[in-house]
Formats: sequence, structure tokens, C-alpha cells
Amino acid sequence: MDVERAQAQVDLKTRSITEIEARIREHDESEKKIREEHAALESRRATLQELKDKYEGYDESVRSLVAGPTRPERILGTVGDVLHASGDWLPALEASLGEGRAVHRRRAYGCRAEGAAHPWKRAAAGAPPSSRWTGSPGRARPRSRRRS
Repeated sequence: MDVERAQAQVDLKTRSITEIEARIREHDESEKKIREEHAALESRRATLQELKDKYEGYDESVRSLVAGPTRPERILGTVGDVLHASGDWLPALEASLGEGRAVHRRRAYGCRAEGAAHPWKRAAAGAPPSSRWTGSPGRARPRSRRRS
């Protein structure tokens, strides 16, 4: 009897150890997956931060003014650096800034406004080139000429 009881306890403890080892393996796999996801997200964050710091996607003239070593104190940054909007306010901000600036704003925050036309889509639709015209696509007008 004592031998059978001892054997039953040994079997019970062995099953318990096996279950605990299986849970440990599951936790180890879960931890490994989470660490890999964290490393990927950290890498993406570092890349996006570098792009933001170097003002990638902006025109060279903007980069030289905003990110250059001789940046005047009166320049606070780009419009996207200074103004922040989300939700219901984002379309209003885009409308007030004009389409070209809104495209940069959407890129900076990963937003996609419905019906937003990129400059190359406007050109394909027959809209005037942005270098000679100003205003929204529906109300484009020639830029005023500066007088010397």
C-alpha cells in the first residue's frame, strides 16, 4: 500500500512538473516574440525620429532654413512642428493651410484625409503647375509678382 501511494504521488508530481515545464516553454516563446516585436518597433521609432530630425521629405530650401546650423531664432520650425490638430480639427487645419502643406502634415502624422489630392494627381487632372499658381485647385490664380 505504501509503495502504491508513493508511486501515485510520484506520478502526480511528475505530471505537475511536466505541466509547469510546458507553461515555462510557452512563456519563453511569448517573451521571445514580444522582444522581437519590441526590437522592430524600436527600430521603426528610431528611423522615424531620424527622418523627423533631418526633415526628410521637405524641400532642400526648407531643410537649410529649419535644420541648418545657422537657423535664425525667429524660425520656430515647419507648420507641422508648430501646429497640432487631430480628429474633427484636422480637415479645418488642412483647408486653412492649403493642399500642399496639408500633404506634408498628413505625411508627418500618417493621416490620410479622404479626397486629398497629391500634387502629381492634380497635374494629371490638368490643374496648373504649383510653381506658377497659388490657391486651391478649384480656385487657382496666378501668383502676384514682386516689385523691386
